[in-house]
Amino acid sequence: MYARKFSRPNKEHLKPAQAFYDSTVRAVDFNDIEPVSLEQYWESIQNTVCLIQEQFDWVKFNQDTYEDEPEKAVLFKNICENIDGNSLLAYSMTELFPNADGAFNKDFLSFLLQY
Repeated sequence: MYARKFSRPNKEHLKPAQAFYDSTVRAVDFNDIEPVSLEQYWESIQNTVCLIQEQFDWVKFNQDTYEDEPEKAVLFKNICENIDGNSLLAYSMTELFPNADGAFNKDFLSFLLQY
C-alpha cells in the first residue's frame, strides 16, 4: 500500500508519510505482534487520545500557532476535544477500506487484528 502511495507523481505532500514509513513502519517486527480484538484495539486508541488530551499544552500551542487569532484557537481546541476513539477508528477505516459497507469493514478489521 505504501509503495503504491509513494510511487504517485507530485508526491511532495507525502514527505511526512514517507519519513514516518521509513523510520517507524519499517522498524516493526510484524512477527512479534500479538493479536488483539477490535475492542482491545479501540480501547488502545481511546487511551492514547485521552493521554494526549490530558498532556497537550494548549497555551504553548496557541502562542506558537494562533497568537493573533484567539477565535481560531478556541475553535481548533473545541474540535480537538471532540476527537475520541470512535472517530479515529472510523476515520482510519475509511482510509484503509474502500468498501462503503461499514459492517463488512468492521468484520474485516476484526479479522486482520486477529492474525
